[in-house]
Formats: sequence, C-alpha cells, structure tokens
Amino acid sequence: MAGRIQYSFGLILQAKGWPLGEARVELRITESGPGACEVSIVEDAVKGPGTVVPRRVRQGAISVRNHEALRRLALIAEGRHKEDLNGPRAAGPPRSRHG
Repeated sequence: MAGRIQYSFGLILQAKGWPLGEARVELRITESGPGACEVSIVEDAVKGPGTVVPRRVRQGAISVRNHEALRRLALIAEGRHKEDLNGPRAAGPPRSRHG
C-alpha cells in the first residue's frame, strides 16, 4: 500500500495574563516534509475581562504577538537567532530553509 503518514503533535496550555484573565493556547506541530515541520499557535481568551473584548479585536492583537513568537522560534530552530541581534528585520514573514 502506497501512502504517506503525517505526524502531528501539540501542546495545550492555560495562560494566565493579569489583568486580562486567562487564555487557552494550543501549539500545533505538524510534519511538513522530510526533516521539516510547521508550527502554529491558536490562542483565545477563555476567562476574565479579556473575554468581553470582541473576538475579532482580541485576535488582531493576539495574532501580532503570535506571529512574532513564531518568527523568533524559526530563527532559533534554524540557528539564525544571532542574526536578529544585529538590527531590525526586513518586513515580511519569517524565512524558512526547511519548508
């Protein structure tokens, strides 16, 4: 039988962020090719005053922070984290040599 098995892993956290309450944070790690993976973050407020803010507004702020977290993670994973210390980065999404 021919085919491809795709492995997926994850981690679910309950983050406490005073004064806005708590958030559910899910890290998803999925194989994207030989020796490569894709990491994503899904996050939203689940408790406290942060839940009163409209979801669309919350997600705008959350997505900026999570994009930066993934960019920094990519730099570390690719061994390029010291490059980031040399000054501001060029605009655009993180580059990846591994897919």
